[in-house]
Amino acid sequence: MLTAQALKSHPEKWRGLLESVRGDLEPDEKVEILMRGVATSAARTFEPVYNRTKGRQGYVCAQVNPAKAAGMSPRPCFAVIMLGRLDDYLRDVAKDGRTSASESDIKQAGLTVTKQAYHIFKDRRYEAKLLIAALRGPHHVVGLAGGDQVMSIHPKIQEKLAGQELPREPAIHTPIPPDVISRLARISEFVMAYEPDGMSPEDFITFGLTQKTLTQFSEAGWSLLNHLDILPV
Repeated sequence: MLTAQALKSHPEKWRGLLESVRGDLEPDEKVEILMRGVATSAARTFEPVYNRTKGRQGYVCAQVNPAKAAGMSPRPCFAVIMLGRLDDYLRDVAKDGRTSASESDIKQAGLTVTKQAYHIFKDRRYEAKLLIAALRGPHHVVGLAGGDQVMSIHPKIQEKLAGQELPREPAIHTPIPPDVISRLARISEFVMAYEPDGMSPEDFITFGLTQKTLTQFSEAGWSLLNHLDILPV
């Protein structure tokens, strides 16, 4: 999705990359070339940071096909939580009349799940680091401040962060009020996301939020890249 936006927003910058995509390539091959080109360009930008920090920072992440990445051992390893997408999904559940959860509670659902995951990762000493994405407002950044994690912050959210006087105290260890968790726990989909054993690996692929995300990423990302009107025919 972001790769397609970058290509369409600045076609002249990417002219060489776009012209390198042959029209007779398979759809997946076209998309992989485009994603690799954009990611590589971004990586060059951050290369000085990578060198200065001896590989501790300066990485560029791309969402790729996990079947294609099988057998690889990338470093560092990230586990992505799209906390805002969980809020969005539970909001849809509420609109369908399956719960009476308030907007105030729903806006804390993603934070609740993320804080739970953060402490589980730390307690169990998992090698993977959490990468927090799909933030929906400054409250998500403020609520997770101080954590040993990576955040993918959309420019619109960055502008809001820069334009407001916000709390600067660490909040990653500040618990969500128990009454909020209790009310959210009435929603089965929240329980599945929140509890460590809320769903099996087999259940994850059929989870409503997973299916919604895969569909959106396919239609607004992978498929869009393959049908860009600026690609050569």
